Amino acid sequence: MPSTAWLHSLYTYLTTKAWNTLRKQVLEEYNYQCAMERGSITQDVLAEHVMRVNGCSHQEFDEYYQKCREERMRREIDDTRGPVIWEQDWGEYASLLAQEGNLKQRYQWYNGYIVSVGSRKRLGKPRSQTD
Repeated sequence: MPSTAWLHSLYTYLTTKAWNTLRKQVLEEYNYQCAMERGSITQDVLAEHVMRVNGCSHQEFDEYYQKCREERMRREIDDTRGPVIWEQDWGEYASLLAQEGNLKQRYQWYNGYIVSVGSRKRLGKPRSQTD
C-alpha cells in the first residue's frame, strides 16, 4: 500500500454505528477469524519460499527484496512533483460510504469523493493541479 493511502480506511470515515455493522458482517463471513492474519506472511517465510522456488541463496533474495523496495519507493515518488497521489478505490464499499448518515460528521460523499467538511481537501482520489 502506498504511504499516501495510509489512514484512508473505512474505519477512519465511517460512523461507529456503520463501522460496527460492517465489522459484524465481515466477522460473521470469516467465522470470527482475522482474515488479514490468514493471508499475511513474514519476510522470513517469503524468503524461504522465494529461495526454494527459485533455487537462490539468502543473499540473492536480500538483493532482490531490496530492489523491490526501491522500486516501490520510486513508484511512490515522482521526481518532478514529489509524492504521487494515489486514487483510493472503495470498490464494493462505495455505496456504503455514499449512504446518508454513514460518514462521520466531518466528512461528506460528493461525486465519488470523500470531502472533508470545512475544507477544499478531497480525500480518496487524486487532486487536480488547480486545487
